[in-house]
Amino acid sequence: MMNWIHRRKLVALVEKLAIYNDKGIEWAGHDEQQVGIEREKLLSKINHQVNTLGKDQVSTKRLDALSNGSIKTDITEKYIECAKQPKL
Repeated sequence: MMNWIHRRKLVALVEKLAIYNDKGIEWAGHDEQQVGIEREKLLSKINHQVNTLGKDQVSTKRLDALSNGSIKTDITEKYIECAKQPKL
């Protein structure tokens, strides 16, 4: 039961980052520095949630997206769907 809650929190955070990247930057009127700060805050929360779940519960594709930073600027929502899936 607890893993479901942590996985749902992870999905919510990934969704929040994708929405921020897609429309949130414009809505907030953030400059480049503020965008970087906001993305880092969300990425830190995502990493914390991954660590809470356990990296063994997260697919390599998702871990790679976190380590190489591609999740940080993604607007396609592909990582949202990926986060919803159990480890592949």
